[in-house]
Amino acid sequence: MPDLAPVDHIEEPRIKATILVPDEYLGDVLKLCQDRRGIQMDLTYAGARAMVVYDCR
Repeated sequence: MPDLAPVDHIEEPRIKATILVPDEYLGDVLKLCQDRRGIQMDLTYAGARAMVVYDCR
């Protein structure tokens, strides 16, 4: 970390993750994202697959 005297504030990196996953793995993916402090934004089903969108920090 640089010298904190001139630093006004520090922001945490974040991503918007769009994940396509088969239904059988959906529970594991949701748990992984939640364990990483993710916030679920959307969950959509398309046949035997799910598309989940997370805001991860």
